[in-house]
Parts: sequence; structure tokens; C-alpha cells
Amino acid sequence: MSKTPITVAFGDGIGPEIMRAVMQILEAGGAQLEPEVIEIGESVYLRGHTSGIEEKAWESLRRTKVFLKAPITTPQVEATEPERYSA
Repeated sequence: MSKTPITVAFGDGIGPEIMRAVMQILEAGGAQLEPEVIEIGESVYLRGHTSGIEEKAWESLRRTKVFLKAPITTPQVEATEPERYSA
């Protein structure tokens, strides 16, 4: 039986712990998967990719068409008050 390629993102924060557990469950259940691990989230955002995902990750998603993603950190941006203009 051939394995099904899937794109897997371990995420940020508690994401990696959750994903390790999910992968163990899938393996124990006999899922025949061939994971392609990508990096997404805060660390990618901090490297300058404002979408939080790099092009090589998109390539994996396009190729496998299956995405198993753990939670990621939502980048926090400082809100600024709009400039006020007087009439």
C-alpha cells in the first residue's frame, strides 16, 4: 500500500505538542501517511513573511492538497489611533 503525502505544520506555542500526539494517534491507527513538514506561524512572520508562510510551504500544500495544521500564534501588531484632522 502506498502512503498518502500530506503537508504537516507543527505550529507555535502548544502546537508542536498537540501535533506530536495527533501524529502518534494516526500512526497507531494505521494511517499510511508520508508527512511533508513545513514551518508556519510566528517564526516565519518574524523572518519577514507577513503572511506567516513561505513559498516553499505553499509548494508543499499545492503538491499534497492535504494540510494537517496545529495551532499557531497570531502575530500581534500595535494598533495606532488614526490621525485626527480638524475642520
